[in-house]
Amino acid sequence: MLTMKNPFKYGCVVGGDSFCERPDLERKLAAFVRSGQNVVIQGERRMGKTSLVRETVGRMRGVALVYADLLGVCDPADLCTRIADALAESGKTLPFYRKLGKMLSKLRPTVSIDTESGMPVFSLDKAASSSAGSVEAVLSAVAEEAKARRLCVVLDEFQDILGMADGTRTLAVMRGKIQLDSSTPYIFLGSVRNKMTDIFWNPESPFYHSAASLPVGEIPQDDFFRFAAAKFKAGGRELPREAFDSIFAMSQRIPGYVQEFCDAVWDCTDLGVDIGANELADGLQCVFAREREHYEIFMERLTPIQRKVVMALAVHGGKGVYSGMFLASAQVSGIGTMRRSMTKLMTENLIYRHNDEYKFFNPFFAQWLKKTHHARIGK
Repeated sequence: MLTMKNPFKYGCVVGGDSFCERPDLERKLAAFVRSGQNVVIQGERRMGKTSLVRETVGRMRGVALVYADLLGVCDPADLCTRIADALAESGKTLPFYRKLGKMLSKLRPTVSIDTESGMPVFSLDKAASSSAGSVEAVLSAVAEEAKARRLCVVLDEFQDILGMADGTRTLAVMRGKIQLDSSTPYIFLGSVRNKMTDIFWNPESPFYHSAASLPVGEIPQDDFFRFAAAKFKAGGRELPREAFDSIFAMSQRIPGYVQEFCDAVWDCTDLGVDIGANELADGLQCVFAREREHYEIFMERLTPIQRKVVMALAVHGGKGVYSGMFLASAQVSGIGTMRRSMTKLMTENLIYRHNDEYKFFNPFFAQWLKKTHHARIGK
């Protein structure tokens, strides 16, 4: 086997040579940041939103990135800690940590040294930072630091604030503070479309029309082909256009899944191979082997009826799911049962609704279900 390191990455933020450039989006985002414009970036999971933002802002001279991941944020204290830690990380020096500690003295911060990494660790007292008003103090520190150097604040999975007990109040506090800091661009990322829409386009929301919109969808197919083909060629493999088109289609055109499929094909091939149908089949089987345990866990969480529904979605597609024909194929007795099953599948993040069609978040899970269905029929 060729010893060259697999160049494809998935399931993580990518940058540098692993990042497939998106010139138009990068140009638009950089212009927003330079002008100090707040931006809301929406897109389905694994579209590469975080990688796009981190790579674009990271390349901008004179701009310090303050990146906070709010996935699963549970309360104001947690939110304060994540934003404060991101601000501290942007400085990366013990003197700056101490400076930040003075700015946030009311939240009783502590600075310690991690025994393993030797790096400073910044933390806030949970009791002192447990109210929505504490978030205002942290954002004030951001505004104060922005007087000394240019910052760009990125709040990833921003919609998860809605899941906090006092999420609406917290959003109101944040909006009141952010709108006064006209020099610092805030970038809000989210992958739960309906929640992000509720935050930014509902007239009753504090953040209504508070940021420019920059949708992130699929990478243009031609651009992605050139990126992938060059990676395979550098590793002594040839990726014909028709093979990549199959990868692109089976991955539902989603960048993260395209990278995952390419990663699997790479691992299943060797120097001098021209990638064709057999190599793609081997790559897909590799994906199934890696993910089978997760797929089975997903299915175990469902009731027998819900399993039949998710199998029918994989086999027949997600259109007309309340028609008599689909109900019969899923062996569901009525529309009410189907609605409850669909709600459960969306709650479990297995499917999502796009226009008049339900789609799987993970296209490989759908294909694994199809394979399982056909195997059962063949027995």
